[in-house]
Amino acid sequence: MKIRRYNLVYFLKLAFNGIFRNGVMTIASVIVLVSCLLVTGTSWLLIKNIDVNLDELEGYNKIVVFVNQDADDYLVSEIGDKLKALDGVTDVVYQSKDDALQELIDQYGAETEIFEMFRNDNPLKDEYSVSYNDSSKVDTLVYQIEQIDGIAKVNNRRDVALKIDRLKSIVQLVFTWLLVLLFMVSLFVIMNTVKLNIFARREEIAIMKYVGATRIYVGLPYILEGIIIGLFASTGSFFIQWYLYQHYAVELLGSYNVLTVLPFESVRLTLIIIFAVIGIGTGIFASAISLRKYNKA
Repeated sequence: MKIRRYNLVYFLKLAFNGIFRNGVMTIASVIVLVSCLLVTGTSWLLIKNIDVNLDELEGYNKIVVFVNQDADDYLVSEIGDKLKALDGVTDVVYQSKDDALQELIDQYGAETEIFEMFRNDNPLKDEYSVSYNDSSKVDTLVYQIEQIDGIAKVNNRRDVALKIDRLKSIVQLVFTWLLVLLFMVSLFVIMNTVKLNIFARREEIAIMKYVGATRIYVGLPYILEGIIIGLFASTGSFFIQWYLYQHYAVELLGSYNVLTVLPFESVRLTLIIIFAVIGIGTGIFASAISLRKYNKA
């Protein structure tokens, strides 16, 4: 006759007993898993912020064309028509030098007096913002624009976006390798922690199997042990990540107003889900591997 009574409190008691019995290994498991989760969280937050800054980088996928200072209205209009006629151009937006000056005045309210003196002698240039649909032909498009009479300067910001994209790719590659390495170490440490507890209770397990205990009955305490280790690591990782991000990213980098840093509240829920899934999933997976030899009929 098989044992079929499942008491969750009893199983939790066994799980915690195993955790405290091998305290050093449990602490090691939590520390390594915390490291793995912090690498994951930091990588995700960094890439998320890079994407936000890419989106807010005005004109990174556009060509800005400045018209000569002495160009009259007819020449400015003619340049606009020529830009629209170029192959690959999807949109052309005009901004006069007076509008550009007003934007500066509106943006720097405290220093408005500095720009007011330029109202009668505006040093800025009329400009066109040219959008394109094929980034592979940007160099050709820039060359064609430079051949138009009346053009003073052409700014192509695509190189900035490419550099940031390369940085994002490098970050993803480095953090992925670190994540894989730490994940494997986490599995190894948790597996050995569970194995030690199984070995300590090997005689009890043998008796339970002899009298008809099911695989679930025998293995559940160790699965719960892996879940608890994962929960400890997930909780600890979340608060550490919260402190590091809030202190070094939001308060330090955000205070310079150079980069846009996402507030932690906007990523908190996703981060909790990521940590919980990886932390608990790793604990369950490692425990299941350790229990394979004891799950034989």
